[in-house]
Amino acid sequence: MVADYHLSCQLAWALADAGTDLTEAQHWVEHAKQLNPDNPCLYDTEAWLEFRRGNCEIAYEKIQEAIPLADSSPEIAFHAGAILASSGRPVEALAFLDKALDSRRPFGGRKQAEDIRHGICVLRENRSFGKVMPYANFA
Repeated sequence: MVADYHLSCQLAWALADAGTDLTEAQHWVEHAKQLNPDNPCLYDTEAWLEFRRGNCEIAYEKIQEAIPLADSSPEIAFHAGAILASSGRPVEALAFLDKALDSRRPFGGRKQAEDIRHGICVLRENRSFGKVMPYANFA
């Protein structure tokens, strides 16, 4: 069993982000929570894991604890934006996607954030702005 908190977090995040073994990702999230239960980054990882499972409402609940870090983490801002877009909250989603895309820090979801933002803008132009936007084959 890995006793290192940071390694547990990284394993959980990598598995959740890849979407390849969500059960294993959940295991590492739980392990990391045992080592450091109050770290808001774990809430982001849990939210992304639930999002990847298709549980947008649970993901939305979990991301709330990580949102205060969105100003300094484009990855968290991207995750919040994707979750909100898929939950039918396009105005909120745009704010977080813009925050992520305006960041000078690199993050792995930049292309997806651009695609989601573009999709929301197309919906707005077509006056379908309030509809739920499925996160095109990424969740």
